Amino acid sequence: MAALAEPAKRGVMRFQKRLLFVLVVVAAVTPITSPGVAATTQQDSTWMVIGRKLAWTMEAPSGWIGGNYSQIQEVRDTTQNATIKTLLGQIWFTARQIDAYLIHTDVSNVTSKTLSSINIDLVEKGFAASDFNAEMWRAFATMDEDNAGGATTKFMESDTLKLGGRIAARGMFETTLPSGGSVYKVKCVVLLDAGRSHMFTFKADRVKALARLKDFDEMLYTLRYR
Repeated sequence: MAALAEPAKRGVMRFQKRLLFVLVVVAAVTPITSPGVAATTQQDSTWMVIGRKLAWTMEAPSGWIGGNYSQIQEVRDTTQNATIKTLLGQIWFTARQIDAYLIHTDVSNVTSKTLSSINIDLVEKGFAASDFNAEMWRAFATMDEDNAGGATTKFMESDTLKLGGRIAARGMFETTLPSGGSVYKVKCVVLLDAGRSHMFTFKADRVKALARLKDFDEMLYTLRYR
């Protein structure tokens, strides 16, 4: 695992370089179609995600919708955009049980049925930075929920850094689907105290992965705990 980095954007955005390299290699065999135009967004620029189970905030760029359960319900009740209402309806039930849930409105030209999403929840387990070795990240890959449907998930890379003034660990994964499509995922675990951690799970279809990962990195850079 890489040495602990300072909370600088170049540290947060390290995975983008790895993913770009992977996608360039993949594109040499299977061309990636151009992404389409996103639907109407939750805000014109950035908007604030507010934690439900824990006191924290994070800025989300345009194109992403969701937040905590109350934020999702408010937008569902007020939006006139049928696409946004439908998308939020897909995450509404899960959002009631976790800290926050975000999805991206651009669902065009994907190679799978995977929505670009960020699932955020409080984990009643305290990790130490030393726990996040290659063996543990491979265990996360083995336990990936998509594997039950015949997919195969492999661990790609990990690092440690600081987010919101806390030590965090990240692992990147690639899931190959039975249909032949692929999904890229990042698990980011922020270490809170001896008994709790804050987990961010990002996933995106191969076509959208690089752009959506850039968004995710920018969000993590704005993460603040109160």
